[in-house]
Amino acid sequence: MKMDIATLQIKKEQGEKITLLTAYDYTMARLADEAGVDVLLVGDSVGTVALGYGSARQVTMEDMLHHVRPVVAAARRALNRLCGGVLILMGAALLLAGHSA
Repeated sequence: MKMDIATLQIKKEQGEKITLLTAYDYTMARLADEAGVDVLLVGDSVGTVALGYGSARQVTMEDMLHHVRPVVAAARRALNRLCGGVLILMGAALLLAGHSA
């Protein structure tokens, strides 16, 4: 079943654990997805972890797109299609924290 915000909310209400993993490439995203991870995140930490930058502040939109595209392509189940940028993920985080989005 494809993960969505409503399913995450149900998991929270039922006291189930929600898993989130950072992935920066196709292989890691595919392995995480097949392992059942609920949410895949590509964050600006890609700069320091994968690109060797001194700070995440150096990450460009081109850098992010380069890493987001293969993660989205790899995931079949995990929530990863962040329509409108990170707003859906931020909305999900607020919802799960008990705030209205």
